[in-house]
Amino acid sequence: KLSFGRFFTEGFRSFIVITFLMVLFTWVFLYSHPEIREQMALQFRDDLIRSGNRTPLQIESEVAEAKKKFITFFTSVAIFGYLMIGALGSLIGALFFTAKMSSRMEDRSA
Repeated sequence: KLSFGRFFTEGFRSFIVITFLMVLFTWVFLYSHPEIREQMALQFRDDLIRSGNRTPLQIESEVAEAKKKFITFFTSVAIFGYLMIGALGSLIGALFFTAKMSSRMEDRSA
């Protein structure tokens, strides 16, 4: 039987596959463009210097740590973002198709 739950489940399953594909793309893109990580490190270093509350050794240590965690952080943000978009898209789609199904049932009964 077609219901809101079935529509939502099918939509969310589709977005899980899309999320997986986008994570693969993100990994490939970030590994093939290491200059993105370097640009982030330069910007981060400039921000730390401007804040003025760290020593040069602390700045270098934090920048090195940020470079190590960059791909993991970027990927986790991508996963979370795509899953939120997927949940919202699945919700809207399920509401739309449930309403459409209800109107068809009413048309048939009339």
